[in-house]
Amino acid sequence: MIRVNLKGVFLCCKAVYPQMKKQGKGKIINISSGTFFKGLPNFIHYVTSKGGIIGFTRALAREVGNAGICVNAISLDIRLLRF
Repeated sequence: MIRVNLKGVFLCCKAVYPQMKKQGKGKIINISSGTFFKGLPNFIHYVTSKGGIIGFTRALAREVGNAGICVNAISLDIRLLRF
């Protein structure tokens, strides 16, 4: 769960950063989950990975903001999704 949900986001951001820095602008949108804000019993691995995305996004936004790169996260409540 951590490898896919958190490390995957990290690696994607790492891959696009050089080009965005070179062009002086860019937008990164990470996907988190509303479960982080509420906690979800029996899904601690999922909640932890999605919470890590929130922290990562906040730190990255401060780190690359001066390069003209905007970084945000979207958090959805998975119970609202219909499959």
